Amino acid sequence: MNKPGSLRHLKVAALCSLLFITPFTYAQDNWYTIEVIVFAHIDEASALEEQWPDDVVMAYPRGLKQLQTPIKISDTLEPEFQNNTNLDLPDFEAQLQEINDLAEQRAREAAELGLSRADIADYVKSLDMPAEPLQVPLEEPSPIATELIAPEEPETIEREPINFELLGKDSYQLATAMGHLRRILRYKPLFHEAWTQNLTDRKRSPSILITGGDEYGKHRELEGSIKISVERYLHVETDLWLHQFMPNFGQTKILQVPDLPLGGQQLGPESSLSSQFDDILKEPYQINRSVTLRQARRMRSKEIHYLDHPMFGMILVITPLDNTSS
Repeated sequence: MNKPGSLRHLKVAALCSLLFITPFTYAQDNWYTIEVIVFAHIDEASALEEQWPDDVVMAYPRGLKQLQTPIKISDTLEPEFQNNTNLDLPDFEAQLQEINDLAEQRAREAAELGLSRADIADYVKSLDMPAEPLQVPLEEPSPIATELIAPEEPETIEREPINFELLGKDSYQLATAMGHLRRILRYKPLFHEAWTQNLTDRKRSPSILITGGDEYGKHRELEGSIKISVERYLHVETDLWLHQFMPNFGQTKILQVPDLPLGGQQLGPESSLSSQFDDILKEPYQINRSVTLRQARRMRSKEIHYLDHPMFGMILVITPLDNTSS
């Protein structure tokens, strides 16, 4: 029968083990590739029937992240190694000429001695000179020189994934879907990107800036953010805004829309000293209508998901990287 003291020690040991196991479990990487398409419905009838709210509140969340362009290997080199064309490389042409000159000299010496072809080969071997240069025309490169100047196969450089780094089009899984959207006149693609992201739980996961479509002054047709996290399931939360624009004649703004963040920081308001005419020049367009796609979905990886709205929609697929279990 266990004594009370021994049971107390077992409980303490179990708690200590949890303290060590839990941080390790939450610190594991959850690398995924995320691909998103956002498109607008070009349907005048639906646009007229749709109730465009005039009290939409739009704001970017704190800690907003921006997608990064891929980092080139040259960007990681020290400055003295960039654009350096004066590399101290061997003079292969000089080496080739030296080998051919030596071959000619040995051939003349053998001819003066009246040696046969077989004798020539033996004579060259006795001089520790390879016989191959005598068996090819002098105007062709020597096999030795060919080995010297043969390029090496480039090594494949594998590196760790980078958070929020954009991927190339060769990584797209939704390229076919995008092609269909472009061919159908009632759809207008606004955004199509894929990136890598180390997903965390919903509390710690940051929102990602999404913009696309035509540009009107400081704004674009599509603005907003999405947030992707992982717990037991994948979770996607969208806060996307589709805008309609009109010329700015100095009229009162209908909607208050935040400026696009610059370098992760919210842009400040315009100077109050600016004249109305200057404001029109700075903002030739005003946003007169906006609709939002605000949804929260639970999803599975490797499956294509669709979020719909009468005015626009989103297609996305989330795929674990090879070294990450799904």
